[in-house]
Amino acid sequence: MKKALILFILLPLLFLACEKKADDDAAFQDGVYKGEYANFDGHGWKPQLEITVEDGDITQANWDYVNPQGDLKSQNEQYASIMQNVSGTTPAKAKEELEKMLLDGQSADVDVVTGATHSSEFFEELAGAILAQAATGDKSLVSLPMNGTYSAEDEFGSHGWKATLSVTFEDEKIVAVDFQEVDEEGAIKSESEEYATNMEPVSGTTPAKAEEELEAQLLAAQSADIDGVTGATGSSTRFIALVKDILSQR
Repeated sequence: MKKALILFILLPLLFLACEKKADDDAAFQDGVYKGEYANFDGHGWKPQLEITVEDGDITQANWDYVNPQGDLKSQNEQYASIMQNVSGTTPAKAKEELEKMLLDGQSADVDVVTGATHSSEFFEELAGAILAQAATGDKSLVSLPMNGTYSAEDEFGSHGWKATLSVTFEDEKIVAVDFQEVDEEGAIKSESEEYATNMEPVSGTTPAKAEEELEAQLLAAQSADIDGVTGATGSSTRFIALVKDILSQR
């Protein structure tokens, strides 16, 4: 009788102990966790994700992109129409699929949504970083660097050339630069031997040398604060203006 009484008293305590241990061993701490990329991508959208954890499980996920005006990509009908025609899906459909995979798998390891490869990659990277903090209960905002290539161009000038610039960022650093000036037929100024022959005696440089030097200056300065190239004032002015344009996109 005494043994039965002791067991009757101990059972609830053992149950509570097991329950507490299960809570302590939960993969994630309860709370709402948020993350986003530090900059807008090359198309003017910033990925963001919010994850809710209850009783150690992921119970809600809210994934989307926002533009500088505060519009959500999943609600942008024009973007959806264009994307549907090109890739066969829409931001809203991709959002729903990615969120469902996260909830079903309780993990950031999600499959790529057909037609939304970049979104899937952004989602997986951001979810992984957020869940790493959820494991410790750290609710500070996750901010990841936006890698990618950004482009800008100006109009054809009085001499018939248009400048184009592409800049690639990795971990907040400029790692590649491609500057060119082209005419209306698509000819590249730096590849014109005739232009180089006429320009060098007058200015001391050539389009190819100027392009190379401008690209090197940007890689070194990591900003639009560069000197430009002596003898290539027009190209330097256009280059710096396009650098500022690209930096403003981020």
